[in-house]
Amino acid sequence: MGQVKTLPLPYFEIDQHYTILDLSQKAKDIFIHSDHFLSLVDVGSKEKAERFLSPTAEIESVELNLKTKGNPFAAFDVSISWMDGTGQIICQPVNHHIEKLAEQLSDLRGRLDQTNIDLLNKKEALESSQKRVNHLSGPLIMLSERLAFIPLFGDLTEEKLEVLTDRLLQQLNQSDYQHLLIDFTAVDEMEAEGLRKLTDFIQMVELLGPEPVISGLSPNQVQMVNGYEGFSSIRKVNSVQSAIKRFYLM
Repeated sequence: MGQVKTLPLPYFEIDQHYTILDLSQKAKDIFIHSDHFLSLVDVGSKEKAERFLSPTAEIESVELNLKTKGNPFAAFDVSISWMDGTGQIICQPVNHHIEKLAEQLSDLRGRLDQTNIDLLNKKEALESSQKRVNHLSGPLIMLSERLAFIPLFGDLTEEKLEVLTDRLLQQLNQSDYQHLLIDFTAVDEMEAEGLRKLTDFIQMVELLGPEPVISGLSPNQVQMVNGYEGFSSIRKVNSVQSAIKRFYLM
């Protein structure tokens, strides 16, 4: 009996009902006081403990979460051998290096989750800003009762034209303009889908009544728009100044 007390390992002797018959001083130092070994097992591990620690089990070692004085969920490798109805149990802490690695992985996962949230928030803020930019990239300016002016800014994209079309058509539907001047002077890149959307917009403008007029096309832009049937019949002028002089004084 005295030899059990002095064993340098967390050691238990139990009967077939898991009642603790004896234990080492090391076990007393580590684990909370209990007369029943299963009381030291975490709730989530109890079924596993009963299955693998029974006298009929073929396995002799299993990892369990045990309740200690310092940590209610500490992982231990629990080894057991049975002799004459008495089970001899040795509990060895799971490798601390593995636990530390698990903690580091958990911390990394948490930081990645937070990073994903931050990126999502920034993406939503950027998309909101881009929508505002697109909304302001084609204002409808009244030059006279007969002439309206739309200066396009930045890249001509499908997304931008989708944002502009509904607003511009609604404004034009509430007016009696005879001419609508669409200026390309401040346009940078022109995407194919953006030009198709602009062609659709121009066709709808014609249905509303105003004559669309295009100004400010660069030589490269002229080549691009000439590839779209909807632009071939539209009147084109070199500059905004010449267009205003021509149509404003009509």
